[in-house]
Amino acid sequence: MILAGLTLYLFWSDICYRMISNRSVLAVAAISLLTTGFQSFQLGGWLCVALVGCLLFRCNVMAGGDIKLMLAYLTGIRHEFLPALFGLMAVVGGLTAVVYLCYGWITGTLSSVRLRGVPYGIAIGAAGFTGVLLSAL
Repeated sequence: MILAGLTLYLFWSDICYRMISNRSVLAVAAISLLTTGFQSFQLGGWLCVALVGCLLFRCNVMAGGDIKLMLAYLTGIRHEFLPALFGLMAVVGGLTAVVYLCYGWITGTLSSVRLRGVPYGIAIGAAGFTGVLLSAL
């Protein structure tokens, strides 16, 4: 229940400010670990995602806060769920982007919407929360 509320807070923060605080990320990591009892944490997979995330950050594809949030949720997700959850993340992220582009087109603020970017924390949070929940079952 706490992780669900924290995930909703992260959605709001990312939509309004395009920022995800380090405290929130640490809370997600701690709650994810505690929820699954440390059984789901896979250091090798976590390091692999961290490396790819660093490369995406370096190429300006993803923001640092998004990568930190993804790694925080991964601490509580079993490895067998990862492919499906990355797929879910891609779908939710794509839908979020379409909604934002439509909003910009309808309101005549498309250039502003493009400049501000897509709050990808929504997709990461949705997939991450789902993964921790499934891993805890």
